[in-house]
Amino acid sequence: MFTGIVEDTGEIKSVDKKDRESTFTISVGKMSLGEAALGDSIAVNGACLTVTALDG
Repeated sequence: MFTGIVEDTGEIKSVDKKDRESTFTISVGKMSLGEAALGDSIAVNGACLTVTALDG
């Protein structure tokens, strides 16, 4: 559940659309990828999205 606390900002690098599904690749700022885990919530323009994969 997204608590509303913003710890860092990032940038959407790409959007891959297939049928009714979209996959976003997001570059993080100062936050270490080690701090993110599968199932975590990330707010994107007010919408709560779930981390489904980590790369790096």
